[in-house]
Amino acid sequence: MPRGVVAERDQQAWLSLVAKGVRAAKEHLARPDWNFRGDPRIYFYFADAQFICHAPPGNIVYIPLWRMREGQAPWMHETMHILLASRRGEWFAETEAVQSARMPLWLHEGLAESLAIDIDDRAGLPHYSPLIQVPASGIDTLCRERLDTGSAAQALAFVGSRGKPPELFTEERMKVAPAFYVASTSFVRNLQRRYGPSVLLQAIEHHDDENEYLERTIGMPLKVAKEAWLDDIGYRGPR
Repeated sequence: MPRGVVAERDQQAWLSLVAKGVRAAKEHLARPDWNFRGDPRIYFYFADAQFICHAPPGNIVYIPLWRMREGQAPWMHETMHILLASRRGEWFAETEAVQSARMPLWLHEGLAESLAIDIDDRAGLPHYSPLIQVPASGIDTLCRERLDTGSAAQALAFVGSRGKPPELFTEERMKVAPAFYVASTSFVRNLQRRYGPSVLLQAIEHHDDENEYLERTIGMPLKVAKEAWLDDIGYRGPR
């Protein structure tokens, strides 16, 4: 973080918070020996600027400084992207064209958020998501409500399939992001309840074969599982 802009006691509080969270995350995922090129640490860079929180390939999480100050930083979600990175390949090292055509973003974002919710709850840590500001018990209801909005069809088409909404990382982001992120998380949690979390953890390790691995493991096309999830949450809109 920039020198001299954060009080020492706040720095120590943030350090304790993320250290506890990273330990809890590694324990939850049963990956205590995780490392990146021999370095077991995850670095958190709090920059005094406006940008979307992200974790590129490697072991660094980027968070706007103001989000940490306001207690509105989804740092556990971004930590999940670091810890869940497949050893077989890295989507964000691919070209934008390849990501847009093949990356199952729904699984990567939905699983990161679902795990972040569970780990924060287990460790007694505050959880924050910019796009899903409800308790875990309210995710399905929020999902159903957002899917009833005008942009739902754009978002829903990418849940359970390959690719990512083209508007997601543009100025049009907020037209689809609220529905896409909560739908991805709701679908992932539905799959977790039905088949267990290990299936999803194994799937995300199968780079460029995530969806197909899931289908082989659960014994049905994701399209069928998706229909069952939408029925479960009571969504009656267009599919």
